[in-house]
Amino acid sequence: MEDGGVYSWGFGGTGVLGHGSFVSKMVPKEIEALSELSIHEIAIGESHCAAMNDVGQLFCWGEDSAGTGKLGFEVQEGRQNLPREVKRLKKAKHIVRMVSCGGEHTCVVTELGIIVSMGSNAEGQLGFDNLDGKADLGVVNELRGQRVVGIGCGYSHTVAVTEMGRLFSWGLGAVGQLGHGHLDIVRTPTEVKALADVWVVSVACGGAHSCAVDDQGKLYSWGLNDLGSLGWTPWRHSRPRDQEAAPGEDEPPRTRAAPDEVCPVPSEVTQLGGARVVQLQCGLAHTAVVVSPGIKSPELKHQMGTALTDQQFCDTWIVPCHDPDKMLGCHGFILEARCPRLLEHRSWKEDKHLICHPEIQIVPVAQALLEYLYTGELHSDLMDADGYSQLLTLTVTLELEELEHFCRSCLVHQLDDAEQSPENLNGFAVMQQMLSVVGKSNTGKMLGGAGIPPLPLGETLLGCLNSPLFSDIELKVEGGRRSVRAHRAILVARSARFRAYFLTGQSSDRAKVIEVPRVKYPVFLALLDFIYTDTVHSSLSVKSAAGLLKLGLEYQLPRLTQICDAVIAHKALPRDLGWLLDMCVEHLHGSRLHTHLMYTALTLPHDERVDTTKLSTEAARCLEVAAGTIPRPLLPCDPMALELATRQETWTEWIYNGIEYYHWRWRSRNKIIWRTTQ
Repeated sequence: MEDGGVYSWGFGGTGVLGHGSFVSKMVPKEIEALSELSIHEIAIGESHCAAMNDVGQLFCWGEDSAGTGKLGFEVQEGRQNLPREVKRLKKAKHIVRMVSCGGEHTCVVTELGIIVSMGSNAEGQLGFDNLDGKADLGVVNELRGQRVVGIGCGYSHTVAVTEMGRLFSWGLGAVGQLGHGHLDIVRTPTEVKALADVWVVSVACGGAHSCAVDDQGKLYSWGLNDLGSLGWTPWRHSRPRDQEAAPGEDEPPRTRAAPDEVCPVPSEVTQLGGARVVQLQCGLAHTAVVVSPGIKSPELKHQMGTALTDQQFCDTWIVPCHDPDKMLGCHGFILEARCPRLLEHRSWKEDKHLICHPEIQIVPVAQALLEYLYTGELHSDLMDADGYSQLLTLTVTLELEELEHFCRSCLVHQLDDAEQSPENLNGFAVMQQMLSVVGKSNTGKMLGGAGIPPLPLGETLLGCLNSPLFSDIELKVEGGRRSVRAHRAILVARSARFRAYFLTGQSSDRAKVIEVPRVKYPVFLALLDFIYTDTVHSSLSVKSAAGLLKLGLEYQLPRLTQICDAVIAHKALPRDLGWLLDMCVEHLHGSRLHTHLMYTALTLPHDERVDTTKLSTEAARCLEVAAGTIPRPLLPCDPMALELATRQETWTEWIYNGIEYYHWRWRSRNKIIWRTTQ
């Protein structure tokens, strides 16, 4: 498949495979009609397909027995078994850049960010305000002037996102798939108000549910949840299932789902454990995402912000052009990892590394840039419109797309406010023109599109670890045989032990090498990984977690000890209990982990019991005292079966020491199995 062709297989009775026949295929076969067309993107509907090539031509094939026009042309006998170009798009000079297929309709986004839709309009899914069963191929005029960068088609509804991160939906809303808080048909694009305060970057639709991802990688879902496709506990609609529709409503009562299956308001899917979503797809009644680990808690952002304000161990200074006396200290390794283009303007003057960038003219712009580079966030009330216009120009130069989106959003909101104050319009007219010019010069990329977001802060910082560039300390372990290069600023900001070591005279300010005794290299490297990213690797073994837990206690990292505590409780096998009990007696006597391990040891089957003769004297004594008197701790316990009337998913969740674990799986029967924390 190295030639870039298109392959299809499966049921072919409607011609949907595109092989020129109506025969099903059990193995992938190339669609020869597309082999010379440099196909760039494909889309699959219920019974038809579409493909777009690199020059913006659209090809469709499959079934259209109802004559809805969803293929963009008329077909004989209601079936088209070979890809055929939709020449009407070419005739209208539409260059296609995105395509999505629904049940009985097709939508494309052109190079100009315009939506063109075709097919059935029985439920308003085309975005045309008419009541015909089908509509001619045409432009969705309601969104003219708002450049569309993402499109998704469900069975009878459509969702689109604009370059300014605004989300619109229209079509059938009988089970809440539009996200407007009601179950009515909407025949023209209408903004989803529940997501008005977030910047949406990508969307996808299932048969009767919808999902969106914002610029922070958070996932939102809404619509029909009868099979658990939303990924969260359903919102309970107030109207009973057997209640008839109110007068004037479009959908008949028989289309109503059960009350606890309808979720008409977008809600964040929090069960992903804080991971950042980078790719999203929806099936008929299921959802899949690709995630990047992201940051699990706000600690790293807060402490990196502290590293910036403390100005400790700064090696680089940013000089605002209009205020050269007000230099801002920072750390070269942060700039190298987060914004290497900025280092191109570095020079050595007055025994300092200075950065004089022509677009950094005032102190607030420099402060805002550094706040974003250190924490990955920026407060919207930090500057006025003039400051954000300067920062926007700077972000385009430095290729910081995520920050660019934020600046554009702030400027757009302030321009909207200015339109209501005529006396301010002259001042904002210049910025409005600047927004347009910057947008055209942005290398042709559509802002807010479904591209992969930049790496999270933790992943970026991890790239600095053990790098000789800008590192100012070498940590030697295993008697000096192995070493790791690190950065004092991060160590001081994240660990109380390192802070005391570097700032209270235990170490010389000029010391370049520190010996770290009694620690293995892999465990110490895992410690530094956590300090730089606030996460631990999911493959951490029980032995490594135990070693890391002891380091977490020594270096005063309570969150690390909490995570290692939970990893040991979750992964420990019966054969590990002996040495783990000895470790707890020495380092964690009477802790929750110690209690949990003793409870586990005492409740094992007889043939798996811990051999107390191999335990230390103190560990054996503790286990003997605990026998028969140990209380039931807060940890995973025996499963409880609860009968539910309509649910078919199984949600297993338990909490240990404040850390939530979860597992989402399916059962064929209407029963949910869960673990309690009582």
